[in-house]
Amino acid sequence: MKNIGQLPKELKRHEQAMSGIFSHADLAHLMGVSYGSTLQHRISVLVKNGYLQKAQRGWYHTPDATLEDLAVRLNPHGYVSLTSALARRGVIGTKPSGVVELVTHKGRPGEMNTSLGVIRVHVHKRVLHFGFEQVKGMPLATPEKGVIDCCYFHLRGVRLPFQFSSDVNWGLLNRGTIEEMLLPYQNPKFCKFVSNLLEDAYGD
Repeated sequence: MKNIGQLPKELKRHEQAMSGIFSHADLAHLMGVSYGSTLQHRISVLVKNGYLQKAQRGWYHTPDATLEDLAVRLNPHGYVSLTSALARRGVIGTKPSGVVELVTHKGRPGEMNTSLGVIRVHVHKRVLHFGFEQVKGMPLATPEKGVIDCCYFHLRGVRLPFQFSSDVNWGLLNRGTIEEMLLPYQNPKFCKFVSNLLEDAYGD
């Protein structure tokens, strides 16, 4: 069991590797204690002194952690996409503050309210789970996959805070890549919707 006075240094030492996000199990291991009143007391001390903040039940974060970091830790099979990815990539200028959009092939869709903001989880089939890369340790949709995900979930009722025709910088996207990424999608209505967008953006 580590001395309680050592805990801030221990947190700092592991902060980068954990992206500032710690579960109960992470903290128990870091502190060298098992679950119970001792663990809760030590967590309470760290929270009271500003070293940790409670994100949601069973999860805590350091002051410098981001909502994207939290979303990925809570959904390890997901990647950041839709408006969150397009705004980060510079494809659109509109991004709702305090919200991150994440796509996964496991679990259920829905919203998670946390101390850092809202995490919106969208679920698709495993065969459609591609088109993302690690950017500074975060799985982020490529610009082309971000647009495809927006189209896919838009047709399933997700409201988008931008217009495809006027707010998307199509010059940053590769039409051929988008068309290639459409191949695994078996829905003719969806493929036609995307094809029409590409025709409007690039011409025939």
